Amino acid sequence: MVDVMAGKVFEIRSIDGEVMHSGRAESRRALIAQLVSQGVPLARADLADADLTQIDLRGACFAEARLDRADFRASRLQDADFGFASLKEAKLQGAQARRARFEAADLTKARLDGAHLTWASFRRAILDGAHLDDVAGANITFAQARMRKTNLTDARLRNADFAGAHLVEPDFTRADLRSSVPLPVGSLPDRTFGTMVVGGRYADAELCPTVGAFRRDHRWTTLLKHSAWTVSAVALLAAMSHVPFMEELEHGAGRLSEGSVVGLAIGAVFLLKEKIADEIKERLAHHLGHVQARTRMFLDDAKRAGTAAGEVLALALTRGAGHMAAALEATGIDAAGKGYLSAVGRIAAGSTEVVLCDRRHLALALASIHANRARDYALATDVVLARTGGADDDVPQVLRFDPTGAIVAVWRRLDGTRAVAGFDGSGRLFCRAGEIPPGCLHSFGRDFAVQVFERAILAEHDLGHLRIPDGNIVRAGSDGTLLVLNGTRRLDNDLGPAVLRPDGREETWINGRRRGPAAPPAEDEPAAAAATPAFGM
Repeated sequence: MVDVMAGKVFEIRSIDGEVMHSGRAESRRALIAQLVSQGVPLARADLADADLTQIDLRGACFAEARLDRADFRASRLQDADFGFASLKEAKLQGAQARRARFEAADLTKARLDGAHLTWASFRRAILDGAHLDDVAGANITFAQARMRKTNLTDARLRNADFAGAHLVEPDFTRADLRSSVPLPVGSLPDRTFGTMVVGGRYADAELCPTVGAFRRDHRWTTLLKHSAWTVSAVALLAAMSHVPFMEELEHGAGRLSEGSVVGLAIGAVFLLKEKIADEIKERLAHHLGHVQARTRMFLDDAKRAGTAAGEVLALALTRGAGHMAAALEATGIDAAGKGYLSAVGRIAAGSTEVVLCDRRHLALALASIHANRARDYALATDVVLARTGGADDDVPQVLRFDPTGAIVAVWRRLDGTRAVAGFDGSGRLFCRAGEIPPGCLHSFGRDFAVQVFERAILAEHDLGHLRIPDGNIVRAGSDGTLLVLNGTRRLDNDLGPAVLRPDGREETWINGRRRGPAAPPAEDEPAAAAATPAFGM
């Protein structure tokens, strides 16, 4: 309760209709500002159509609140939490929203023109028809967001992360999507890993290799545009072949003046031409857009299946039947009794990705582990990680992660037997077979299995010294470079190197600033081949 003597009494109700807060204030807007300044959460509050302009709402909690058509123009929203809130048609033009969290929020047709969104998170948010033109959004994340006909004209989105997002006809005209991280492009992650984008506009946009999905869509869209123009021109020529020649139209000059007949004829012909051309292009572009989307989805699936098949073949040829059997067991543990054939089918179809944790794929494997641990990136497919080492009673040979956060661990024991443990997304042990290590029987069993696996794959590549602070995450560069990032997605590791290249060179970075020179490359160690890019920064 806010006790203010002046003003009238205002109430704030929840989305269920119950009174959450009441107090005296000059206005409802002033009451909300007072509550926020006192640290009072406004989660699940019904503030639809509220006037919240030009007030200090830093650190406010609006989680799951109803904020449809609310007006936040020019307000201070730094570090505010809008998780799962409804912000349909909300006005946030010019808002200061650095580090604000809009995770899983509905911002359909919201206006964020000119907002300052650096380090903000729109993970899993809905941004259909939203206006983000001219926003300042360095290091912003749109991971797994849905963006249909979203306007990002003139947006400054350096280092922005679109991993796993779904975009339909976004407008990136004159947008800046470059990376500003001072590392070679090949050492940076693909910031559009797993992104599906169709029909975007990229006129004068600044694109770089770290936004590969947008570059590919730009090429497809350009091809589509040229195809529509070509086919419409051919169809127009066919239509024009049925239009009478000017000499035939001029026979009416005896009844009307010659100039009026010719003028009417020319006008009619050009009107017909424009109508036919526009109709053909509109219908053709719509049809080709669907064809483009289906074709690209098919190619992505084929590429994923081919990559998975190649990794399985490498696993079988280089590590033998034991590793292969463990990988299949991890994949088929929940296959409802369908056995190994089901697991092979899932891998062949590309719905399961198999990663052999050799040096070439070490960064990719660690990125998968940290993505599952932080739960900030939904895996597009099941991911199976297989160690290169031999049997061990304490260390899993194989881990499988699925998009829900569940894992399955498989041990190849020294006596030749195997053990299996399955943990759901909350860490609960839901299945077991054989004798699993005692550490997996406790409430922290899932974390125990993952941690010993992570330490083992680092030790197998003489990287047992690598330490990563709690809360930091690992991402994989396109060439296999290992990157350690903090919560604001800047290179950061005060316990060791933040950049570890495949040739052994290490670099120290603290909060995005280089603090130590790279170490010389290890002798007699060839540079690793390019690994599959994974997860944005």
